[in-house]
Amino acid sequence: MPPPVSAGGRVYIPGQDGGTVVFKAGPALEVIATSQLDDAFDASPALVDNELFLGARKLLYAIAAPGQRGEAVTRRRSAQQRFHQHLHQAFAVVDSERDANRGH
Repeated sequence: MPPPVSAGGRVYIPGQDGGTVVFKAGPALEVIATSQLDDAFDASPALVDNELFLGARKLLYAIAAPGQRGEAVTRRRSAQQRFHQHLHQAFAVVDSERDANRGH
């Protein structure tokens, strides 16, 4: 199961079955939303700027607050590009740390 991620006072927990549960962050357990997609999540959610990215087996989903969303097609392409850019940056950091530990 992918680990939860927290943003904007909410905790998002995606499941491998395509369901996502959203809890209000705080001491009491309060479910504020649920969703079910015809897809499955294996990867951790990623937070970029004001968007939550959920990488599923079929699609990459970008979720943003109302008023923060752009045109759907442009947003999907842009979301995929930003997601891949952040992945490449993360791997570059890991590679340089690995090389530094090897004495390169």
